[in-house]
Amino acid sequence: MLMASFQKRGQSWQYTVSYKDKDGKHKTLRKSGFKTKTEAKNAATLVETEILEGNIAILKKQPFHAYFHRWYTTFKKDYSKTTIAAYKATESKIANFFGDKAIHNITRFEYQEFISKLGESLNHGTVSKTHKHIRACVTDALEDDLLKKDFTRKVIVSGIAPKKHEEKFINYSDSQKLLKYLVDNIELGLENYMLILALTTGMRYAEILALQWTDFDFINGCITVNKQLEYKHQELTTNVLKNASKFSLYKVSRTITLDKFTLELFEDLKNNESYIIDNHLNIIFYKNDIGKIITNDRINDVLRSILKRLNISPVISFHGLRHTHASILLYQRVSIVYISERLGHNNLDTTIGTYSHLVSELREEDSNKTKSIFKQLFIN
Repeated sequence: MLMASFQKRGQSWQYTVSYKDKDGKHKTLRKSGFKTKTEAKNAATLVETEILEGNIAILKKQPFHAYFHRWYTTFKKDYSKTTIAAYKATESKIANFFGDKAIHNITRFEYQEFISKLGESLNHGTVSKTHKHIRACVTDALEDDLLKKDFTRKVIVSGIAPKKHEEKFINYSDSQKLLKYLVDNIELGLENYMLILALTTGMRYAEILALQWTDFDFINGCITVNKQLEYKHQELTTNVLKNASKFSLYKVSRTITLDKFTLELFEDLKNNESYIIDNHLNIIFYKNDIGKIITNDRINDVLRSILKRLNISPVISFHGLRHTHASILLYQRVSIVYISERLGHNNLDTTIGTYSHLVSELREEDSNKTKSIFKQLFIN
């Protein structure tokens, strides 16, 4: 049984709706601030409709950040610690902007302000990832009848523009110069080995960190890539992604062939009596003297220092070596299908999208080559 009453409080009106929940317990919902009694009555009617339809949860004042926390800790709990950390970061952004505002009270205009505010200080990729997290949460809330409208719909994602594509990799001649320096100064430490491997295989930082000697096949000249290191938590995890779809970046595993010189360098390292693996993960790229892995900051500092010393521009990041690897193969006209497999992309769309600038450059050359082929067909 429902019962609504109305009271005037100062210059505004308040409604009070009394009802019994599914367990027979008496509950009360109140809201004030209406300019007229008619407005209060209309609002109360909507509340009564929600109660009759069983959508009581929508009326609870659950803060947006609290609902988001409950959502990802329930449905994303089996994801990697790094992924969970990303969801926690999104939760923090929500709490900082919206405070304790209830999720069902957020409008599309407010959410757009939130996204635009993030875009003032964060890069577009980070803002896009935050929006993706929230949109998935809101979609589930809609399916569970906790929301009536999708306030994330048609929102414009902004952010600081990423570096231009040409700033993400170095050219072929500079790659040769870098590789020569790394080999000539190989005795300087494991960092040089790590940089060489990134340049000649295109592997990701977390994949290289996870390498053990059992992953190297010196007879057949290849590396098996089937795990990555959650370096912040010092844990090895496989590259199998839960809920894998065509949008996943990782394949389950792959085998990467090595050139003769890279293979010999690592075989010499393995046989070097002064090099001993002494860590609980049994991984190669671990600094025994300081008891730590080679961190992302450390390897980037080493690379940038070398690039500046060699007057190589642009000064790319460690991940830029992966892009350099791919660009060299593309310019050498290696099949994009093979490149996609070598990089561990789950589909060609990812590879083409990432290197669309290079593919476009080569397309004109292919077009001219095609015309020449059929021209010769007529002549001959």
